[in-house]
Amino acid sequence: MMRPRANNVVGLKPSGGSGFPLSAPRGQWPRLVCALATTLALTAAWLLVGCGGDSQDAPDSQPSKPGEATGGEAQASGEVLREHIRALARQGTQARPEIEPFLKHAVPAAREEAALVYPRVAEGTAAPALARLATADPEPDVRAAAVTAIGHMRAMDEMDAILHALEDPDGLVRRRAADAASRITGQRYDVNVPPDEWRKTVEDIRALWQHHGQTLRTYHEGPHTSPHR
Repeated sequence: MMRPRANNVVGLKPSGGSGFPLSAPRGQWPRLVCALATTLALTAAWLLVGCGGDSQDAPDSQPSKPGEATGGEAQASGEVLREHIRALARQGTQARPEIEPFLKHAVPAAREEAALVYPRVAEGTAAPALARLATADPEPDVRAAAVTAIGHMRAMDEMDAILHALEDPDGLVRRRAADAASRITGQRYDVNVPPDEWRKTVEDIRALWQHHGQTLRTYHEGPHTSPHR
């Protein structure tokens, strides 16, 4: 009768007598034992990952607050965070307490998106959190988004942030600041001019705000216009 072939492990031969059922040529046992150990280790690693053993995939024991930069959020896609913030913004002003923490989020995309949607959830024309982003955030895209939002809100209380952004080293931030200043003063400003000419333009905007700021505030806060338009 033929012996079953199930025992024909590579390098091993069925034993012809009692005792250990497998035998191997002399000198091959150390190599075979090493190969089997490696196989078992790889199998254990595969089972660990396949069964959800990866700690990054496990849910946190406690839910994180919206603005906290947890390990999972730090690895999350910026687009996922953006979509979440946009969904919150669709709830209107009641979502402001949930969106404001994202202005301090560790992921720049979250700060940028939170700044862009802030005019949709803000109440009034004060936005000190946006002013901080516009003047101090390390990312130019975030600073640009913040000054854009200030302009859309016509946040008169944060005009100093717009004036500061007009001299930002990043060209995008300066363009957005010029647009924001235009929404408040009603004048158009061209940033594509020589540096000396642009500095003169910034001085003119500062002087205009200093002498006519209260008049502009009264105009924009009147019943004929919406500060978030």
